[in-house]
Amino acid sequence: MSDRISSYRSYFITDKEDLDCGPEEHAKAIAFRILSSAAMEEYVEERCKQAARDGMERLKKGLPTSTGRALVIWGVSRNTPGVIPIHEADVGSYFSEYDSILDSYLTSVSGSHGLNSKDLARLVNPVGLRQHQVPSGLADKVQSLADRRDPVVHVSITRARSHFAPSVEVKQVEDIVGLLEQLDDALQVAVETFPLNP
Repeated sequence: MSDRISSYRSYFITDKEDLDCGPEEHAKAIAFRILSSAAMEEYVEERCKQAARDGMERLKKGLPTSTGRALVIWGVSRNTPGVIPIHEADVGSYFSEYDSILDSYLTSVSGSHGLNSKDLARLVNPVGLRQHQVPSGLADKVQSLADRRDPVVHVSITRARSHFAPSVEVKQVEDIVGLLEQLDDALQVAVETFPLNP
């Protein structure tokens, strides 16, 4: 993801001072915003899908995983009227449904469009992340980017108006990328650890 965003920066962001930027530079900054947002969305979706696969595989092998356990609870509470598996031993009783639960989660991820704070929660909560494990400010920054992205994807780039200088667009994207790297680490902890610290 970082390499793609760096490429977008080199394609679309000029090294002019923001005060010297005209309509073309602002249009390119909007293109940078849209493509960077798409790259981050794809990254989060793919990373959560991989965490789900890894967590479920660890659960099948009896290895510690908060992700695998969280997916079972998510799947059972979402898809069946059965008893919610809140006790450690309960999760194993759904062994025969592990694959279908994983498939259900992967399908739900593939059905998302755009990335905002609600989408982020919908992706990371089922794979076992607790609120304190999601980097502080990530949801707000993702929502802010979505609020700026969504209106411009429905008009031509020449009619869209950037309310931010190109350097500000870059800074806002880079801030999110840094937080997504922290999110990646938190996902790995959830995949490999049970129980997670409260």
